[in-house]
Amino acid sequence: MDIDEALKVGAEEWQKWQSGIHDVVLSEETLIIINIVRSALAEQSIENNIYVSDRRWQRAAMLIKASAFFSDRGVTNHTDALLLRHCLWTTKDNREDVGKIVDKAVRDCGFDTGLDIAELDKEKEALDKEIHDEMYFTKDVYKIVRLNDGKEYFRTNANFIHKNSNYYNDYNEEFLIHILQSKLKSKEKFHPVDEQGNEVSNITCSFDGQGSCTISLNNYNYKDISFTPEVSFHKGDKKDNINQRLISALNKSTIELKAKLEENLETVESKLAEYQLSLHTAFVPPAIRDTAIAGIHKQIEEIQIRIEDCNRLSALCEE
Repeated sequence: MDIDEALKVGAEEWQKWQSGIHDVVLSEETLIIINIVRSALAEQSIENNIYVSDRRWQRAAMLIKASAFFSDRGVTNHTDALLLRHCLWTTKDNREDVGKIVDKAVRDCGFDTGLDIAELDKEKEALDKEIHDEMYFTKDVYKIVRLNDGKEYFRTNANFIHKNSNYYNDYNEEFLIHILQSKLKSKEKFHPVDEQGNEVSNITCSFDGQGSCTISLNNYNYKDISFTPEVSFHKGDKKDNINQRLISALNKSTIELKAKLEENLETVESKLAEYQLSLHTAFVPPAIRDTAIAGIHKQIEEIQIRIEDCNRLSALCEE
């Protein structure tokens, strides 16, 4: 077969290509994608009979570099990394699974901006908790009394009705008792105490684990009583006395965190604008190339969600 002289690659040109491909830099994003893929393949190595040797990884890296080189780029990008789907599968049975792993790694990568989003998330979660703890009741606050022993109790008048009380009202028995608050979530039986803290041994109490208490007089002639502690403030109710100085400081921290996220968003959007101009490579068709863009758009959306969450926290502080 005759080949046009213009299409032939001479030894000198081949050497230039090899040198040029070697000089291409694997971008930080490409390295992240490779690490994600390697970890995912290692997890499925036994189940899907996947084994990728170090030599194959080296050749895969050179293929990624070649894609960038022949696209007139000195640095690889997400699109080049998509070629991993073609060179890591080992059998026809795991080819599709490998392709899915590579596509997911590219989508999940996004841009490396030098900002630790995970740390920012921890900071935002801590601010969220501190703001809510300061402004709102985080659990039900019950109406209680504190006796001389320093413990907290529910106080109630236990009015026991005689089973024949319809005819003999004077058979009813009434006691002022104090029920230990710490027993609220317990189901064990215990005795209440009187005003002086002395155990009332002829009365037995038992919570159901949900907040309702059955009070029994140790006399089968009297009906049991159902008692539910009174709630002064419900979980989620706003507090009356709020440390405004602390709330202002927390709001300032929230605004500073939002500024970092906005700067990060601007960086990602700017990089995306430049990146879209360099997406072309002859080795990846446009339909598959869209996978890279989808991951970056997802990154942008997630940053925008975090910014809106900061707005929510600032709005709480200003109520």
